Amino acid sequence: MGRSAESVAEPDPLCTTPFPSSHSDFIGSCFVVVVDGSMTIDRTPAAGIAFAKRVRQPRILGCGLSFLFVVTANYPGTWALWGLMLVNGFIWPLIAYQLAIRAASVYRAELRNLHLDCVFAGFWVVVMQFSVLPSLLLIAMAAMNCVVAKGNLFMLQGLLANALGILAGGVVFGFSITTETPSCVVWACMPMLVVYPIVVGSASYRLAQQLFSQQKALTIVSSIDEGALMSHSDWLYELAKAFHRCRCGSVQATLACIRIENFHSFHAQYGELVMNALSIRFGRLIQDGVRSSDFVSRKRPEEFWVLFLHTRRLTAQDLTKRIEERFDNFCAGSEGVHGPRALVAVVEFSHRLNGEGDWMLTAEERLLGNHKSSTPTV
Repeated sequence: MGRSAESVAEPDPLCTTPFPSSHSDFIGSCFVVVVDGSMTIDRTPAAGIAFAKRVRQPRILGCGLSFLFVVTANYPGTWALWGLMLVNGFIWPLIAYQLAIRAASVYRAELRNLHLDCVFAGFWVVVMQFSVLPSLLLIAMAAMNCVVAKGNLFMLQGLLANALGILAGGVVFGFSITTETPSCVVWACMPMLVVYPIVVGSASYRLAQQLFSQQKALTIVSSIDEGALMSHSDWLYELAKAFHRCRCGSVQATLACIRIENFHSFHAQYGELVMNALSIRFGRLIQDGVRSSDFVSRKRPEEFWVLFLHTRRLTAQDLTKRIEERFDNFCAGSEGVHGPRALVAVVEFSHRLNGEGDWMLTAEERLLGNHKSSTPTV
């Protein structure tokens, strides 16, 4: 690109000002505030609260359904016994959840609540005078909850809690054994026998889906080094330095904005874990597809920027085209997430640009045109 005599006689004021020699100087001179997109999550409380929420609904349902046959087995019962049944059937699930989420260790508190469920089950076995069907149903459902929560050893501990509840019930009411189960009690047990296993099975299925999603994400990011990408603040410094050098005529550079199309739609379909893994893999594909002299940064999970130094538009276009093809091939494979594709906008430096921000804005506008037309625009 030629320069006029007038422009040579009056050099660009930008070229007369030395570019900051360090990243920190650049940040200070431009008053740029960059917020790091990474976040550190304290997973232990979050996991505990999620665990308590998963247990809450089955406990509410289980206590409510148990109330039906416990009441039927003890009808008419005393007022005190009715009070205990109502509290355990409808108030205890709410109390258990509050005790868990307010505890220092939510996970451990919820495990204690599960053992208390076993104690209550043993207590009601004594109250029902060891009636076979409702007693076995209570013990079995409490044991199933323990197995689902923490495995067989925890279930054995729950059985010990059942024994403790049986002893407590015997101290309060004494031991009286009635092996027969009246037909009315059998019918009262039917909702628990039918509904509760379906609910627990549905919860197990959802957890299995989450596990599959995690396995898929691990497959996607296998052997990927996310740290290979430059931080966006460092990349902005390199962009500003390159713009300064291009403006002074000492180098030619091209900017590329690469984005995963319809990222948020696929995020809703596959979940955050899988799409973040796909973003990391996409960043690695970009890093492998450019040269060692180029700079790559991830601005958002779905958006990457590449600064091609000493590169004209056609060369940058060839490089990004290969990146698109590799991403398409990956998504078409059995390991990938089917459907996403890459959108690319390539903008070569021009003296019409007012600054590096204008350079990026031009690339974003062209990328928006790509999205609307669904055809590459360079």
